[in-house]
Amino acid sequence: MDSSFTSSKAVRLCGPTLQGGHGNFCAFVAGPYKTATSLLAARLEASGFVNPASIEGSTERGYGRRVTRYRTRESKTVRKLNEKILTNAFSSPLPKQIVYSSSLRWKREIASYLESFHVPIVIKDPLFCSTLPVWLELTYMVGFLPLVFLTFRPCGLVPAWKHAAYTRHLLRECPDLLDRMVCNSYQLVTYLNNARVPYCLADYRDLVYVQSNPWVHRVSFYEDAILNGRQLRV
Repeated sequence: MDSSFTSSKAVRLCGPTLQGGHGNFCAFVAGPYKTATSLLAARLEASGFVNPASIEGSTERGYGRRVTRYRTRESKTVRKLNEKILTNAFSSPLPKQIVYSSSLRWKREIASYLESFHVPIVIKDPLFCSTLPVWLELTYMVGFLPLVFLTFRPCGLVPAWKHAAYTRHLLRECPDLLDRMVCNSYQLVTYLNNARVPYCLADYRDLVYVQSNPWVHRVSFYEDAILNGRQLRV
């Protein structure tokens, strides 16, 4: 494998060896709000993955007259399913701890949703920081191979949350939400290692601030290797 790719600061490949070519891939993009999850999902879309949000519509954010509402790359259906999982576990759609199992009713809905696709897909939602184990269990069950992209932002995350209208609103509603999501992200890495799920860690700084962004080409190499069934050693 290309050494410049594996040594990239933007993405660190983790988990077991991934063997492609045995089924469709479902790429999950997870990470707290304001860690460039939308940017990463857009890049994966541009490389050939299908984002259900482009078909069924994405969620929107924005508060106040002076705040421009903008479309995220989060599927409305995925967001509703994640909120149902969280509400079932905590009586609130806001994340607290990681949910490892959920109501059979919601599992059936998720399985039916995934089975409706027959191409490699990418689904993105910051709530995956808390609900991803439920999705991964069902991804294997319906014949998809999961690949997790977990974004992180080593510095500047608190100011970013206080600056953006949507996350500022969330902090007013739940002051410790940011701490919860960051903590869940760390716990999610432990879970992925124990479950031997292939995953990538994506650094916000390289995703956003590198003008020429060589990471884009490295990710393309990774996706090509997946879609063409070549073996990746991580």
